[in-house]
Amino acid sequence: MCPKVTSILTFNVNQRHKATFGIHQRVGQMVTDWHNHERHQLVYAEDGALSIQTQSKHLLLPAQHAAWLPAHSMHRLASRSPHLYLRTVYFWCETYDSSTLQQFHVFPLSMMAKEMIAFTEKWDVEHEAGVLEMSFLQTLRLLIGEWVQATLPLALPATDDPRLDTVATYIQEHLAEPLFLESVAALHGLSGRTLLRLFKTEWGTTFGAYLRLARIIKALELLSQPDTSVIEVAYAVGYSSPASFSQAFARLVGCSPQMFLKPS
Repeated sequence: MCPKVTSILTFNVNQRHKATFGIHQRVGQMVTDWHNHERHQLVYAEDGALSIQTQSKHLLLPAQHAAWLPAHSMHRLASRSPHLYLRTVYFWCETYDSSTLQQFHVFPLSMMAKEMIAFTEKWDVEHEAGVLEMSFLQTLRLLIGEWVQATLPLALPATDDPRLDTVATYIQEHLAEPLFLESVAALHGLSGRTLLRLFKTEWGTTFGAYLRLARIIKALELLSQPDTSVIEVAYAVGYSSPASFSQAFARLVGCSPQMFLKPS
């Protein structure tokens, strides 16, 4: 069980008078309570992967990526990465915010983007912002509007249907094994037709598409760990060969696993 972190990650955000500010701290393995806040949240996880659960989906934030969480959205964070360093910048809601900023996003970060986020650590939460700080954070906010255009589909859908939820949990816990619609359905007392209908009506997808997404999301989590081997990850998430894994990975993420491992 990961230790629960509340004082750092929720940080009484709603009680802060400063409109925009950053919080930077090594937190390691952890899980938060469900919470929300009045500000948008930019999250960048260094040295580890972060799981973000919302009421409608489960997002993975791998290394070298950031997440945008819109204001007032219920969510909770969790990580099994022992060296996780969280960099979070909170932005006050503005009337001119685009509809894009009212949605969840996971997107890659360039070296420049990572350095800009890290640069906000020089300003604390308590003191009023000076001209440089306000100008810098406003520029960062505008750039985020561009960065989120590269959003990746790194989210598994959530459901209130206990049958589908149980099946989804089983799939995520057995990704290294061969998984087929009929056999997974039978294990859970369902027919293949019923399970397929649940996937289509609840999530608008197929069993196969969900399985591929779950495998690549798990692969991203494994690849974000130190001393990672692409070959080992390929087999760990159920691919019969590194080549087939690389092809599936590139279709979803936009680059090969080898390129993903290289610092941007």
